[in-house]
Order: sequence, then C-alpha cells, then structure tokens
Amino acid sequence: MREKYPVIIVGAGSVGLTLALELSNRGIPCLILEKRESTSTQPKCNLVNARSMEHMRRLGLEEEFRKQGIPSNYSTSIKFLTSLGGKKITEFKFPSFNEAVEQKKITAFGCKKATTLPQRISQIYTERILRQKVDKESVLNILFNCEVTGFNEVDSSIEVTFFDKKRLEEKRVKGSYLVGCDGASSFVRNHLNIKMDGAKSIKSMLGIQFHAPNLRYAHKNGDAIMYFIANPRTKGVLIPYDPKKDLWVYQTPLQKESFTASVKVEVAKKVLTEAIGFDIKYKILEVNKWDTSLMVARRYKKDRAFLVGDAVHLFTPTGGLGMNTGVEDAINLGWKLALVLQKKADPKILETYELERRPIGMLGVRESGDNAKKLLKVSKGLKVIEQKGVLGWVTRKIAGNIIRKKTYKEFHSEDMQLGFSYIKSPICISDSISDREESSFSETNRVGSRAPNKWLSIGKNLHDILGKEYTLLKVYGDEVDTKPFEETAKKRGLKFKILSLNESILQKVYLTKLTLIRPDQFIAWRSDQAPNNPDELLDKLQGKTINVNHSSQPQKDIFIAESNY
Repeated sequence: MREKYPVIIVGAGSVGLTLALELSNRGIPCLILEKRESTSTQPKCNLVNARSMEHMRRLGLEEEFRKQGIPSNYSTSIKFLTSLGGKKITEFKFPSFNEAVEQKKITAFGCKKATTLPQRISQIYTERILRQKVDKESVLNILFNCEVTGFNEVDSSIEVTFFDKKRLEEKRVKGSYLVGCDGASSFVRNHLNIKMDGAKSIKSMLGIQFHAPNLRYAHKNGDAIMYFIANPRTKGVLIPYDPKKDLWVYQTPLQKESFTASVKVEVAKKVLTEAIGFDIKYKILEVNKWDTSLMVARRYKKDRAFLVGDAVHLFTPTGGLGMNTGVEDAINLGWKLALVLQKKADPKILETYELERRPIGMLGVRESGDNAKKLLKVSKGLKVIEQKGVLGWVTRKIAGNIIRKKTYKEFHSEDMQLGFSYIKSPICISDSISDREESSFSETNRVGSRAPNKWLSIGKNLHDILGKEYTLLKVYGDEVDTKPFEETAKKRGLKFKILSLNESILQKVYLTKLTLIRPDQFIAWRSDQAPNNPDELLDKLQGKTINVNHSSQPQKDIFIAESNY
C-alpha cells in the first residue's frame, strides 16, 4: 500500500467501483476501502439502465454484463398479476435483447435513443463484474474488511484512519481527495456533518431471496422481468433475478409491528405463498428488512471530500433510479478529479460536481416518489380483483387501465435516463439558442445535454470514437478552421480529439458546425465558427472563472411528505 493516493474511495459498491474504474481509465491511482467482507450478496438493484450501460460499454464491460445478466432470449416485459399463478391485470410488453437487436430497436425499458440496450442484471453480479475489473487494474488497490473510522485535512491532503478487521489493527493513509461512496448511512457524510433533507423511512420493505426450481415453467403467465403482485393479502414485486439458476426475490411493503428477527422467516413464507399463489417447493436463502426514503444531502462536497450515490440521495426503488443515478455521479466527478490531478483544470472545476449533480438528485426524488405513490394508489381496492366471473373481469380491466395510465412513465423513462441537462453549469458555455430550446429530451446538440449518438457510415457509433478528454466534433468536415483554438488549448494542457465527419445523419441533430463534447459525453460548447477569444472560453471550461457561494438551505419543494404514503 502506498503512503499517499491521489484519491481514496470509501465503499466498494457499484458506485464506488465505477468511480475507481473511471479514474483508472484516466491513469489515476486509487485506494478503495470497504468495511464488508466482499461485494454484495443482495439483489437490491436489478437494472443497469441505458445510460449506465453506455458507461459500462466505454469501460470495456458491456460483453461481461450481457453474459452474466438475464439471458438474451428472456422477455423484459413487466406484468401485473393477482399472483404469479393467478389472473393477469395488465402488462407492458418489451422485447428480449435478441428481439430488440433483430428489430434494430433500442426499446427495452422505454429507451429508444441510447447507444446500447439496458441490461437486467442483479446487483450481486454487477458488483462482481466491477470488482473483477478493479482487481486487474494496476493503479487500483482495494481492501475489504477495512472500516474508515476518521479523517481530517493535513497539509493540503486528507489523512484517513481505518481499522483492518482481519489484522485487528488501526492504519492511516493519505489522499489528495476523499470520496464517500458508502451508502445511506454514510460515515463520510456524517463525519462531515452534512445533513440530509426529505422523508426518511417512508416504508419498511421485506426482501426475500429464494431458490425455486422450475418456478419459471410452473405457471401460465409467461416470462417477465418483473411481476407486480396485487391481491388482498399481499402486494409487491416478484423478480427472477437469475432465471438460469432459478433464483428469485420478492420485495413487499411490511407493517413494522409484524416483523421481528425471531419471526422473519415465518412472515416471509406467508407473504411468499400468497404472492406465488400455488404450491411449489422453494428454499428461502435470505430475508432482509430495509426502509425506503426520499432524501437529498444539502451538500455533495466539503473541501477535499465528496459524496456520491446513496451517500447523497435516497430514492424509492420504483423506476430503477438509485444505483444508476449514483453511477452518473461517479462518472461526473471522476473526469473532473482526473483533470485537476493532471493539472489540466483548476481545482475550482470540482465545485461543478455539486452544481450539476444535486439538481439531478432532487429530480430523482420527485420521480421515484411520484412513481411509488402511483403504484400504491393503484394497489388499493383489491377485495374482488381475484374473483371469478364478470365482476372480477371488470375489476381487473379497470385496474389494468388505471395501472397503464398511472405507471407508464416509470417504464418509459427516456427523459430520466438520457434527457437530463447541465445547461446552467458554469462549464457548459450556453448560447441564446440553447437557452430557448426545449428542456425536455430532444435529440440535438443543445449545450448542457448528452451528445446525440448515431451509427456512422464507417460502421461505428459516435460515442465509441469520442476521446477520453474533450472532443471537438466538426459535422461538416474541415469547413471551419479551428487550428488556433486547438493550439491554444494544447498550450494550456488540453489536447482535443478532433473528429471531422461529413455525415448527414449527424448534421440532422448537430445544429452547429462545431461542437465541443466533454469527457462524460455532454455538450460543453457549440458554434458555427471558431471562438474569437479562445483563452476566455478555455478559462471557463477549465473552471478558472467559477465563483460559488454555497447556501446551506435545502430546497424544501423537492420533498414529498411522509404523510402522503
């Protein structure tokens, strides 16, 4: 172990490991400290969405995610049933991966404009894949059974104290920066005395992992990636998180008074029997109780310490936003830390991490909370939903229509995956046209938005050939002379990758001749001509002109009152 690391990461979950790989990809050594013995054994998150899969593709992990995830011929549909063996209420039909590829449609989970398809995969396997990649990176050092117990700034660095639970000894290590990816009860956040605002412990949930051989074939409702169960005795979601191994999880709201450690297996068996709806042999592997929350931290950073993922935002599981929002946090922070450590940007650029990502955290609170409320509303009035005859049929028909209307957005979340924008960021140099463009997802090179991706005549897509740092895209070839701009940037430590592509498919969505694309594939600047004053533009891009006045007051309007649930 080195005496000092450029970055120390606390937490080796999906988000912390992604951050480590993003930094490693840019040549930045990291130390990762994890208090657990290994990566996750719980399938809390079962979706790596389209945007996150774009990052996994860029990190060279897409093939492994496809291999270890849900089989490529497995349906990704969402079904609403009275029980697994009961009556169908409604469904959202989505193709399998193979079908989507054959149809040349990126439609799974409602995302048509992504570089690649989302992947249904358990968090258990997501963390394993990321950890295996981390182990291969020479600049990364990961230590399990090591719990951080304190840290403080010393001589323009952070000294971190941690307890090695295997060797039973306390150790110290220094880092230039510290990043807390240590989850909802974040030690780093608490040590920084950063408060969370919102609704805590909205619902207690029971997660039941179980093994049920041939359960997939024992009912007549067909394959789905999620079965939402609604009957008078239980409501929740059944997920076949590994159909190849007959592994399932059932997640259901829990009355707090009905659960104690001594009766958890009995409670689990009871609700699981009602959710399945017929007799079948199964073995309960693990039962976990956890609470859902809607919270955002008041700050995402303090001095040399940063917070990422669940350490700064907590969502309900509806919509699959939690881990995926954390992955985007990690990517956003990662490239900025790399530029600063490589002396290619001013340290003030790190202020834009909070400025850009906290509004997205607040948006996630609103969206996931809204999704949860709608699901709870449509699950009420279930007394006759299982009934035979006309009354039951009419009830299911009405319920199905309400469900499709109320929950459509949750399962068609293109805006949340690809449409968020950093247009107000000081390192996104907006123009009058960008300011007037629609804020909802439209596939153009609007400043602050994700760069539209298209497959090119050379047989590759645009995102696959972007540079690791900034890319200057010319969609009409070398029509505009940018040499002075490029030379000025190079003298200041920024070397742009130049893409001169005269492709009509790009000219339809890139509305200017020049577009400067950030390392995270977002638009930093655009114009029809090279900048008149390159130094002024580069000062902004490198964070030299940033002046932030932090407010400790939370934005109360983002929060959904606990009483609404």
